[in-house]
Amino acid sequence: MLSDIIIKSKLLEFEKSSFLIELKRTSKGKKYLQITQTIADGEHSRSSIIKVNPKILNTLLASLLEFNGEVDRAAAIPKDVYGKDLAKLKAVYLKGSTLESLQLQFPQYSVEDMEAMLRADGVAVVNQVYTPPKKRYYRRKR
Repeated sequence: MLSDIIIKSKLLEFEKSSFLIELKRTSKGKKYLQITQTIADGEHSRSSIIKVNPKILNTLLASLLEFNGEVDRAAAIPKDVYGKDLAKLKAVYLKGSTLESLQLQFPQYSVEDMEAMLRADGVAVVNQVYTPPKKRYYRRKR
């Protein structure tokens, strides 16, 4: 029996676990996703494999995005996820842009995520509501 052919793969590494996401093609020509999670636990590591049928992928993604807003965001975002965007985000923020306006440039991150990224990089994040000073008009006395 021929093994499945890997078309595309991506490796995501985090502190204690890593995910290998592979797009594979069977010998009959059908495609599917295989997600392998490897959890490093000291000297031992364990793996679990999930094979995702492409027919249910949209439903699965919608469910994951629905739960995304409800999970605890206290953990810092790993640097390998946003490393390439951090320098650009930091430069634009330090020029005086607000986090809300930065979200237009970086729609993949929420305002809370961008704030966490900047704080993790050592940038002081402040509430940036700009109110211009009132002009005072004085009557000129002659």
